[in-house]
Amino acid sequence: TVVVCCHQHYYRKNQLCWMEPPDGSGCLSSHLTTFNFNGYEELGHEAEFIKYILKEAMILNTITIKVSALHSKESVLKKLSMFPRHSTTCLLTVEIGILL
Repeated sequence: TVVVCCHQHYYRKNQLCWMEPPDGSGCLSSHLTTFNFNGYEELGHEAEFIKYILKEAMILNTITIKVSALHSKESVLKKLSMFPRHSTTCLLTVEIGILL
């Protein structure tokens, strides 16, 4: 079981906002192999969170981002593919998903 550590967060208008942990604790680096994000809305803090995951996770194999039909899979994939990845074998996919 992998636990994603998130040390700092706050809520604003029913929306989770995330900030990168300042201590660089490395809790993701050697444990996270699969990451799924359901309900990606192309908001700035969501992109920063995914950027952090890609940067820190050394053994990440797959990252799947699910967006609503209102968003372009290709556009989201293009933007997120530009982020540097620590894992050279990580497969990034974007799917149209049923958002809960």
